[in-house]
Parts: sequence; C-alpha cells; structure tokens
Amino acid sequence: MNRFLILFLLFISIIPTYSQENDKGDNAKLVLYKAPTDTLIVNVKNVYPFGLDNMDVASSYAAGKVWLYENGKPVSIQAHTIKYLEFVDRKDKLRTFTYDDRLKMKNLTEIVVSGTISFYINIQLAGGYGQYRNANRFLEKDGQIIHLKGARKKFKEKIKELMIDQPDFQNKLNNKKLDHEEILAVIREYNAL
Repeated sequence: MNRFLILFLLFISIIPTYSQENDKGDNAKLVLYKAPTDTLIVNVKNVYPFGLDNMDVASSYAAGKVWLYENGKPVSIQAHTIKYLEFVDRKDKLRTFTYDDRLKMKNLTEIVVSGTISFYINIQLAGGYGQYRNANRFLEKDGQIIHLKGARKKFKEKIKELMIDQPDFQNKLNNKKLDHEEILAVIREYNAL
C-alpha cells in the first residue's frame, strides 16, 4: 500500500511540471513582413494532438493564425503577417513555416526543402479540430510555383522535369523503391550543386 501511495504522489507531482513546461510554449524565431530585418525570439504554442509530442505540428498552423505567449498569456497573430517562423520541434527537427501569398493558402506553409528546388507542404483542416486534413504540396524553381496534385509517382515525375539540367539526378529518381525522405534527399543533393 505504501508503494502505491508513493507512486501516486510521484505521479501527481510530475503532471503539473509537465503542463507548466508546455504552457510556456516552444522557443521560436519569428520574422514579420512589417519588420523583415527584425528577428523576434518568441514562445509559440504548438498544438500536439492528443498530447503526443510532434504528432502533427503542421496542423497547429492550419487555422490562419498562430498562438504565441506574451507575458505568459496566449495571443494570436494572423498567418499572413508572418514572413517565417522557425523552431526545433520536440523530435529535435528544425521546422520552418512561412506565409506565401503565391501559394494561395490562408495559413502557414512548411518549407520542407529550400534551395534551387523548394518543396512546401500546406495543411488544411476541414470540420473541427483533428478531423479531415488535406495536404497541399508545392514545388518551386526559378520563381515558378507548381501545385502538386496526385500520387507520389507524379511528385517524382515533376521533380525529374525540374532536374532536366542534371540527368544523373533524374536517373536517381527512377528507383521505384525510393521513400519520401529519400526523394527529399535527392532534391537536397541537387540543391547543393
């Protein structure tokens, strides 16, 4: 019985610590369009669905605004005012989000790969929180935005078209067994030229 009581007391003492830590938000760098030379260090509130760390950070920014903590109180900022938002997520992955009106999306878009060829993902929620999500994917090269629709095969084909100047990279994408991360690695390698 004493062991149960000790474990129970330990458990209830950990919960408030965890929630207080989450209430501070995640440290982030924020640049606004109205002050593009100023980088603000902020605490951004990320909604981790069902309490799972980083289950879907991108869906946190799918409502056209971002929640920050100012003097310990949550405040919202409209997505269209954000040039970029950058932070390290709870899985130690650097994440960068932007609002780009060329994409014709009302919320922030994640910059997955940036360079000669850039790749963006924009998450849209439909219905209530946690319901159907729609991911819009975009490629960009030389200022031209391509809205990707369809299966992974079409994604690879579009990337190959953009790499027309480098046949070796096009050949790398012919491998049908490449997973999503391997395809992104080929884009990054191409961008490093």
